[in-house]
Amino acid sequence: MLITRDTVLRDCRFMNDYVSVLTEFIQRQPEDCIFVDLETTGFSKEKAMICLVGIITSDNGCLTLHQAALSSESDEKELISWFFDRIQDSGALIHFFGDRFDLPFLRFRCSLYAECAGSLTRLEEFQSVDLHKLLRPVGKLLGLSDLKQTSFEEFLREHDTQKAMDNRCIPPYRTWPGGRVCTTAMLSWLKTGQEKYLDCVFGHNAEDLTGMVCLAGLVSILNLGKEYLEVDEVTDTENTLEFHVRTKHVPAVSFEVRTEEISLCSKGERLTVSFPKEHEQVKLHYTDYHNYYYVPSEDMAIPRSLGKYLGKDLRCAASQKNCYTWINAEQLTCPGSSMAEQFIRQNLKYLLSLY
Repeated sequence: MLITRDTVLRDCRFMNDYVSVLTEFIQRQPEDCIFVDLETTGFSKEKAMICLVGIITSDNGCLTLHQAALSSESDEKELISWFFDRIQDSGALIHFFGDRFDLPFLRFRCSLYAECAGSLTRLEEFQSVDLHKLLRPVGKLLGLSDLKQTSFEEFLREHDTQKAMDNRCIPPYRTWPGGRVCTTAMLSWLKTGQEKYLDCVFGHNAEDLTGMVCLAGLVSILNLGKEYLEVDEVTDTENTLEFHVRTKHVPAVSFEVRTEEISLCSKGERLTVSFPKEHEQVKLHYTDYHNYYYVPSEDMAIPRSLGKYLGKDLRCAASQKNCYTWINAEQLTCPGSSMAEQFIRQNLKYLLSLY
């Protein structure tokens, strides 16, 4: 028999916003996506088993946490069936590091039971969205020391754009221990039946899942290179061209990034992007540098379809760093200039590609 708990997540308006950012990015509806996290009795899928499964579902803006745990070691097959029963109408599984751990672990444990063979086939039909992979460039852009889920959460706590503490999605700190302590707690529950151990595993799993939902908001940073944006103001100084920009989705965190070629500052709803000028010109970078040649004499890249007519001594294969052309700054300062918006979007896409 399984031990189950269902919890409606209260005051989750901002969490719904974050879910919407992610589901738009992966081109899914919120109701079509499920956040999932497995707890196991060890790291070896051959020797350990799945001991708890947690999922978060979305239904008309209502986020609900569903959890199920073993009451004895003989319940793993029932636990796997419980999971597949609840995801059968979904199309995407969202997780953190699940492509490396949760899903391979689930596949192996599922293969041990003949009754689960059909579910194993069904698992391959889901779109797998690994936030660890997806947010890798964001973590590097933000200067995180590592790409652990808790590191992303800590940055969110310190730099989130929601000013009111009461509205924060992530609590100021984690309450439940994780890692080996959580594994030991589950083994103690199975051995002694004392609910204090089970509460530890349920609590840790709930914090992992709600944290995962909040991390979905960081996808708004990835969107900067491709979504709608509007230039509110342009400041043209002697050395820089600075744009104040509005975007469709406000980045979930405030941050600042400076490179030799682009500076990006996000504070609340204000996004500022600035570029150094040389001879009243600024660089427009391209990310598909494999399709370009760099022409040293002109200090610019040109498409290979044109560059092939130049002598080989006049061109070389473009690289990520030198795949650019020059734009006159005055062309980008006109109010409502679509050229300015395209210029910023393309350069933000380049900035993200560096990470």
